[in-house]
Order: sequence, then C-alpha cells, then structure tokens
Amino acid sequence: MSTTASTAPRPTPETPLYPYGTMLADAEGYLYDTDGTAVTLKGRHVTTTELDIAADDCESGL
Repeated sequence: MSTTASTAPRPTPETPLYPYGTMLADAEGYLYDTDGTAVTLKGRHVTTTELDIAADDCESGL
C-alpha cells in the first residue's frame, strides 16, 4: 500500500478494516477516519505504530 493513499480500501475478506480507537486500520496498520479518509501527518499516511509513538512522546513530554 502506498503511504500517500487518500481513502480506505473497500473492506473485503482480503482487505479487512479493523477498529482502532475512533478510527479504522487496515491489515498493514495504516489509519483511516470513519468516513474512509486517510489519516495523514505532514502529508504522510499515518500507521498505528507511528500514532502510538507520537502518543507516547506526548505523555513523556518530548
């Protein structure tokens, strides 16, 4: 999957979307809003790992 995707893939058995907090995530960890729009940060499609790291940084004051 490209890191510049703008919308979520259509969910199928081969490309499921999973709940991730108030968002959705695909099998590769890329995040989407519930309307299917890709979650981006500085123009890049964000993954669950990147979001978790950013949240940890905020909690630790970095």
